[in-house]
Amino acid sequence: MDKKDKLNRLVSLAGEGRQPSGLVASSAERVPKIFLLFIIISILGFGLINRDPWRGPDLFGSAIINLCIDAFSKHNHTACIVPNINGVIVNGEFPLFFLIASSVIYWLDCFYQLLFQNNMPATYFDDLSRILQNLFVVSGLFFLFSGTKKLALRRESKPMDPLGIGPDAQIFSSNLAACSVLLALSCLGMVSRWHEVGSDGLSFFLQTVCFFALCQSPEKPNESAVVFSLGLFGLMAGTSLHISMSYFITCIFIFFHIYPWTLVRKTFLLQVIGYLILLSLTTYLLAFSKHEQILIEWISGQLQIFEFRPLFILKTWLWTWWPVWPICLMIFINVVKFKNFNQPHLKFLLTLFIVQSLFPLFGLLFERGTIFVPLIPLAVMGAFGLLFLPKTLANLIDWFALTIFTFLITIIWLYWIGLHTGIPANIYQNILKAAPGVVTDLNTNQFLVGVIVTCCWVYLILWRLKFVEPNIWRPVVLSAGGLAASWALLISLWGSALNINRGYHDIKLFIGNSKPSIGISSTLCIFKNDLKLSAIIASYTNLTPLGISELSYASRTCQYFLTRGEQHQNAVSDDKNWKAIDIIFRKPDTRRREPYTIFMKN
Repeated sequence: MDKKDKLNRLVSLAGEGRQPSGLVASSAERVPKIFLLFIIISILGFGLINRDPWRGPDLFGSAIINLCIDAFSKHNHTACIVPNINGVIVNGEFPLFFLIASSVIYWLDCFYQLLFQNNMPATYFDDLSRILQNLFVVSGLFFLFSGTKKLALRRESKPMDPLGIGPDAQIFSSNLAACSVLLALSCLGMVSRWHEVGSDGLSFFLQTVCFFALCQSPEKPNESAVVFSLGLFGLMAGTSLHISMSYFITCIFIFFHIYPWTLVRKTFLLQVIGYLILLSLTTYLLAFSKHEQILIEWISGQLQIFEFRPLFILKTWLWTWWPVWPICLMIFINVVKFKNFNQPHLKFLLTLFIVQSLFPLFGLLFERGTIFVPLIPLAVMGAFGLLFLPKTLANLIDWFALTIFTFLITIIWLYWIGLHTGIPANIYQNILKAAPGVVTDLNTNQFLVGVIVTCCWVYLILWRLKFVEPNIWRPVVLSAGGLAASWALLISLWGSALNINRGYHDIKLFIGNSKPSIGISSTLCIFKNDLKLSAIIASYTNLTPLGISELSYASRTCQYFLTRGEQHQNAVSDDKNWKAIDIIFRKPDTRRREPYTIFMKN
């Protein structure tokens, strides 16, 4: 029996679940760099620029950025310490990203004025915010790669290779690290989240910094303590206190209970505590010594308990984390089967996953933050789970990805043909309902990009079908590539339609074209508790409305009143001091569920 026959025999045994971890990795080759680059560019690069803020977190993040830049221009740097829209705190957003983004964009605007003797267009603010968000994501992917590689290089993490035919440690660890990056990018529920203005990208980056520091701490405790302290303090200041607590709790547990972290327990923990105290005191003296009330408001907002909905979160995670969670499940099955309960890297990852999952499950995180939290331990566990993956499940994941994404790409093209030809008629009508006013003229550049992306997907399928070598990264190729191709194709062909369907450009035109016209000098009022309407105005117009709680007060101070929804509309209509002068519904709102009404003082 030659070397290749021995290899195939071992791989088949591993695929049947009769061998413990790692035999699939014996013939591993490096993940192609071109493939990694294609995935990163397709998922992160498309949908960043040349669009309006979309509904949801993107809208609120854009509004906060615009208001922060305006505050910076007035030298009011404390306005963004607690993310707010016209004085109303936005739950689920945290200050550090908005302070960084606003500062960067403000100075870029100053530089733009020096070069062109004009103000930077307001649409650039949103584009720059999303670009900055993705720079944090890319940096986070680098630390995720580095941390996973450190973990995979440890002696106790390496797979069994009794015949000595496996790859060297560097190839094995690099492949596992690349798989963790691919799995993080290939999660179905994450693709749109990477392109929304908000704290999520920074949170991901800071979490990967903490993860990397913990991974390398047994070898470099002093350097890791500094990195971990900076990452942990960044999480405290820039994201949720609960996320930073999850890493600190994990840190304490692994340094007291898991070898080899126990060897450097005192060295690491004492330094971390000292650095955190130093950083906290410095920040307090520089930023909060004269604004203690702001600090109290921020801490109280961080510690509040949100809605307890564990079933909803679990149901959301099932589709959000596909295909990661089935792969992770194989770890638990094989650990029980082979009784490998003392593997340090798995105990570390499992601890981090359990601790981080408890916070959202018990309502300690705002809803939009619940998806992002366990991403890192899941992606890394998924990478190690590929070593346990049976051949049948690997094939199932491949065929699922092949079927779903090919179908999705076909549907995208079918609807695009329907838009430009009007055939079939029912598809054409559905498009006009979902995106009224969408341009039907052929855009050659978008078409060519769509063709190139589709050809890349077809090539990837053919390459995967011909590729029979048992590499550990083979099961994630089609999942990551299919998601990347689908997203890139969707943005290329349907960017303008998505802008109409998910944006509020028609509301902007409605406010600007109202009769009589609402100018900058006019006093426009809205209900203070209507955070969504405040975000729309801040993101799409240069108006600064007054937030009013009582209509009687509004009658003395306001020339115009703008409402959203039937409840607020009826409240103002019942007041004789106001007369409705115009009303509109968002174009995609065909059921007319959310009216926007402008009232003028009677």
